[in-house]
Amino acid sequence: MKRVIGIASVILILAGVGYYFVNDWAQDKAEKEVAEARQQILKFMKEKGGEELSITYEFKGLDLFTQTVNINNVVLRNVNHPKSGSMSIGKLSMSGDMKSLSIKSLEKFKFEEKSHAPATIEHLKIHNLNVQSLIDVKDPLEVVKNLQFENFEVRNAVIQERKNRPKQKAGQISISSLSSGTLNGLSLKNISFQESSREPKVSLESVTLDKFAGIDLIASVLSGLGEEEAQLSKKLGLLAAKAFNVEKFEVNGIKFQEEPDSPVANLGAFAVDLDRDGDLVNKLEVLLSGIEVDKSQLADAEILPSEILEAFKETKLKLNSRFSINANYPDSELSVELSAGFDKLGSLSLESKYGGVNKKLIQFVIDNPGSPKIESELSDKILVKSIKLSFSNDGLTEITKKLAKEHMGLTQDQMVQTMSMQLDQAGEMLDSDQKAELKTALKTFIESGQGLDISIGTKDEAGLSTAKLMGAVMSGEIGKTLKLEVKGK
Repeated sequence: MKRVIGIASVILILAGVGYYFVNDWAQDKAEKEVAEARQQILKFMKEKGGEELSITYEFKGLDLFTQTVNINNVVLRNVNHPKSGSMSIGKLSMSGDMKSLSIKSLEKFKFEEKSHAPATIEHLKIHNLNVQSLIDVKDPLEVVKNLQFENFEVRNAVIQERKNRPKQKAGQISISSLSSGTLNGLSLKNISFQESSREPKVSLESVTLDKFAGIDLIASVLSGLGEEEAQLSKKLGLLAAKAFNVEKFEVNGIKFQEEPDSPVANLGAFAVDLDRDGDLVNKLEVLLSGIEVDKSQLADAEILPSEILEAFKETKLKLNSRFSINANYPDSELSVELSAGFDKLGSLSLESKYGGVNKKLIQFVIDNPGSPKIESELSDKILVKSIKLSFSNDGLTEITKKLAKEHMGLTQDQMVQTMSMQLDQAGEMLDSDQKAELKTALKTFIESGQGLDISIGTKDEAGLSTAKLMGAVMSGEIGKTLKLEVKGK
């Protein structure tokens, strides 16, 4: 037993001594490699920019287990113009090599220019950056196309172009990855920007973008701003098409201040959601929610009667709206929905369904932009199936009933009777069954105040072309081609 303990002790001593010498050798090697990298960077900067720069730093050591090099107080200056400005980093921890570099932590970055810091970053990290492949590329556009990295994050970044200009701030910027021109997992938090003190100030609580496959095209468009209009238009068209490769885009907590002394307007949230069937988009949904609108603005725009606005206690109303398109290509069907409403009042939605919409038709439109054939092709192939108008109450009907009683002396029963009399006077536009259905639906709606649905559909399940539908309206044969359904809730 004593022999085993003795052998183990000797092994531990040898391991400790070995680690000491290996660590000492690794520290010296790492320090030399940092010095060599410094010389390579200075040479590269002089070749590319024509300026002679200096880099000073404090080597703080190598973590042998994680292979992380730690450097403090990094300062870069122009040798010929030392007072023109400098870039500095408080602490820098990195690993890898020029083929794949990972900055695990970069703290206290500052770009200083004549006692002013136009740009500062509290913290930055980036993994697996392909440095060498970028250095070998001469065309800036190719740099963007070849750029690859993972787990990029910046915290508390501030940009101030001049001392008398407002600061542009970003609490956090993170990107999951960038590869082959495709950006994944972009997230921005606590963003604020303002061009000058006289310009409006905009702030965003958060921005998220799941996927965007057009980074290389953005660079191409920016590099081609001086090109001929036809070439630039083609690039912009390709960029627009790439934009539909976005899977999800959201902006929350949008605030807008027109002038320093003016009130801050809360513009709520904006979101775009997309799905695809192969290469074609089959779902598009756009949401705007929580937009604060002054009652005075609604009154000036005559969107709502002033009597209703006066009865509403709050000074601001919150607007919510939604637009969606859903395509079922196998069944050649398309549905479109548009809705808008105010909190504590109600919402109105319009939904329509169409037939004849298939991949072949959509591809024809994509392949023939601006062609005069598109209008006739869509008019002939797309068939109207149904249109539905819905109202959902959130307080508006109660206000309306109260105002009708105060200003017109109408009770709830009298309102029902008035509506019934007006329907009786509709003449031949509606048959007796349709009038009876409308009376029942309106009576239910007036009494309950919850909502009302009005649906108009074609008797032919396949739908009607726009030309045939308009012909039925003009000839007064609506009853023969369309069916009406009204429901009170």
